[in-house]
Amino acid sequence: MAGLAAVATHRAGPGRSCKYGVLVPKQKPSLEPAYLRVERALGHLEVLEEAAKSISHAWGRIFIERLGRRVPAEELLQQMRAKVPIPKIPPQIPILAGETAYNLRAALDYSIGQLSRYRTPPRKGERPRRTQFPIESSPDGFAKRRETFMYGLSDDAVLRLERYQPYKRCRWTADHQRLSHVDKHNDLIEVRQGFALRAFADGSAGFELDPYLAFKYRDRKPLVRVLKKIVVAVGGSSMNWAPSFRIS
Repeated sequence: MAGLAAVATHRAGPGRSCKYGVLVPKQKPSLEPAYLRVERALGHLEVLEEAAKSISHAWGRIFIERLGRRVPAEELLQQMRAKVPIPKIPPQIPILAGETAYNLRAALDYSIGQLSRYRTPPRKGERPRRTQFPIESSPDGFAKRRETFMYGLSDDAVLRLERYQPYKRCRWTADHQRLSHVDKHNDLIEVRQGFALRAFADGSAGFELDPYLAFKYRDRKPLVRVLKKIVVAVGGSSMNWAPSFRIS
């Protein structure tokens, strides 16, 4: 999967070393559990991508066979509804999407929990911490999580985390929140057939068809492409938001 190779090569070799530094014993804070979750998400995403390609390409062939490539724009939707059947999306697709989103969410939460332990070691008898990666839609909502989700983190780490908030126009966290919110509330992510039309590069009449599966939200974004961007973000930049935490 192009662009994801670096995310998949973090695991330690025989000498327990990797591109992110030297791994420490398991009882000490480590990002290894977070990267295990990213790897799990990658596995689900690979299966999802192949299944989505198969469905979309089959629908795309039917589209071209029945409509051709030169339908007038003003007639396209009407003819498509009359001649091209809506594909049935098997439950495997939303399940895989939900499992991918869940494991990425877990990876983010693990990274916060481990950094909290690293920065502020737990005291004997301390209650379990409620740390998790905050994704908030407003500055007030983010500030309210300072002593819960971000307990034990330095002020510098909190400032870095704020850069990843949807209200700071971070797109991947906003998309991740939409996907994981549905899965978290015991529902399947609603997936529909989507498509894009592009004019021929040589300027001749007609179009090129780009079919894809989209998750149903306001803008119906391409499901696999969005999840790939989230994987790269979670397995790359977001794990390095606290440069001092280079223990694994």
